[in-house]
Amino acid sequence: MIKNTSAFLLIFMAIIIFAGCESVYDSNGFKRKSPFRTSLAKFKQMDIDTLKIYVPREMRGEYKGKLLTREETMLFPAEVVDKNINGRSEMFATYKIKIDDNYVGLIARTPSPEISTSLKLLYYNKEKDKIDGYIELGEVWADEGNVLKLNSYIFKDENKKLKSFTSLIATYDLDLEIDKSGKQIRYEKFFLLDLSKTKPDTISTNEKVLKKIFGKLLLK
Repeated sequence: MIKNTSAFLLIFMAIIIFAGCESVYDSNGFKRKSPFRTSLAKFKQMDIDTLKIYVPREMRGEYKGKLLTREETMLFPAEVVDKNINGRSEMFATYKIKIDDNYVGLIARTPSPEISTSLKLLYYNKEKDKIDGYIELGEVWADEGNVLKLNSYIFKDENKKLKSFTSLIATYDLDLEIDKSGKQIRYEKFFLLDLSKTKPDTISTNEKVLKKIFGKLLLK
């Protein structure tokens, strides 16, 4: 009887311990009591092959996102949600992607000088339950004929490491008081980035090589 009772107590204690450990994390590996819980739920899970990151016209389509509340935005780095010139600091949740076993990439549309047109990849640390870093991968800006576009194509390489081909293209109208031709200056810069770390590394800025490898993406 004593042996049976001891065995029962051991099994009961094991169940209690297991249940306690199980309740700390949800099925996605996020802490159940995390202050990020409600904001994480607004980011749509995305298993990527190649994903284009760009700012849509009139904020429609896949990067319109879900508006985060003021309380939710306060959990993110202050510089990410700084108010724009209109005094607004609206932040929108779009996608979340797995970077590795501990890090989840949150793609958010965040404030720019006038409206929320900056798309950033934020590194959420599941274990420490905090944002460890971020990088801007998409933006659009236009003013009186001057246009700037930052687009990115993120993908997993053969080692399942997150990479990005990023293009920065800007056109500027020449000052008509100086040049009457109405010509524009065009500036192009291309980057291959390693996004598998919280401090992304630049792998290459060789325009000729990158355009040869990724040139077709620029036409999409």
